[in-house]
Amino acid sequence: MAVAVVAGAAFLIPRFRSTEVRPAGKIAIAVLPFRALAVSQPIQFLGVGIPDAIISRLAGVHQLALRPTMAILKYENESVDPGDAGRALASDYVVTGILQEAGDRVGLSVQLVRVQDGAPVWGDHYDVARSNLLTLQDQVAQSVAEALKVQMTAAERERLLRRYTANTAAYELYLKGRAEFH
Repeated sequence: MAVAVVAGAAFLIPRFRSTEVRPAGKIAIAVLPFRALAVSQPIQFLGVGIPDAIISRLAGVHQLALRPTMAILKYENESVDPGDAGRALASDYVVTGILQEAGDRVGLSVQLVRVQDGAPVWGDHYDVARSNLLTLQDQVAQSVAEALKVQMTAAERERLLRRYTANTAAYELYLKGRAEFH
């Protein structure tokens, strides 16, 4: 009898390969740390800082379930297949990026990859002055939401684009602090 109970319990316990739980009815997204190529030491923090800001922006959209920054940090400074990372994080989509620096400009190539088949769903390249980093996270977050055809309320749209400062230097220090915190 005890063997039957244990066998029955083992059958009923779900077998998850990941430590994350996929929320029902929401699109699960992981924004991986961006790979920093040809980036000087003073701004390498942007590899985590920008994804963290994108996660924070998209987290306010009801239809999306974002993996927290702490969950994606294990992929920092690692070359990883987006599909493998997405499955490990129980995500439907993964956002990946490559960060580059050229003088006072920052280049960012971003892709939204469907985990199921590894297909890129959306991608874009941004080339902005460091003084315009404030707009970069907004553009990427909005583009990801649009690529997923997410219907947002006016309040969600406003939260997605809300800026808490117009001071670029202060914002860069904020991103650095968030990256160091994590």
